[in-house]
Amino acid sequence: IRKMVEQGRIWIPEYSSNYQFKESDLSNHTWLNFDDDELKLTSLVDLRWFPNLYFLHIWDASQISDFSPIWEFSDQLLRLSINGSRGANLSGVATMNALESLDLDDNQLTDLSILGNHPNLIQIYIVGNFLDLGDQSVLQKIENFSNQIYNKRNQLGWWWYSDDAVEDRKSTRLNSSHLVIS
Repeated sequence: IRKMVEQGRIWIPEYSSNYQFKESDLSNHTWLNFDDDELKLTSLVDLRWFPNLYFLHIWDASQISDFSPIWEFSDQLLRLSINGSRGANLSGVATMNALESLDLDDNQLTDLSILGNHPNLIQIYIVGNFLDLGDQSVLQKIENFSNQIYNKRNQLGWWWYSDDAVEDRKSTRLNSSHLVIS
């Protein structure tokens, strides 16, 4: 966290190199984006200092072994990205009740049983995993999410846009290394 403050990614007005963080310094931050190669996370225990977290993006989770601090935000995280965990236990994703966007790229997933049910989901990315697209249970889960996302977007009733989709378009693109439901 200190490195992010030093880089200006988290603003604390009175910050200096020997500053002692206070709970109030971080309690109003709603997002964290760990996308810097120099910020190799090894632990997520400091997430407790961000009680109002809604967006969490970890672009290189290869050094993290315990993701359980994330699951404490199960009723509030709207967007979650965990990339590159290299086979870690991500089963807590199933408990994330508020998710609208889920990005689990490059985590060496071999099945989708950890995903659970996410009624608010309008986006899912699971690129670069080891899914067997010949497995009917994997294909059924993909189809279920595709239908759910399509219906949720239609239910929202407003123009929904991302890099991959606009409202009223349903697509599932599959090949051996890439899956995006949009």
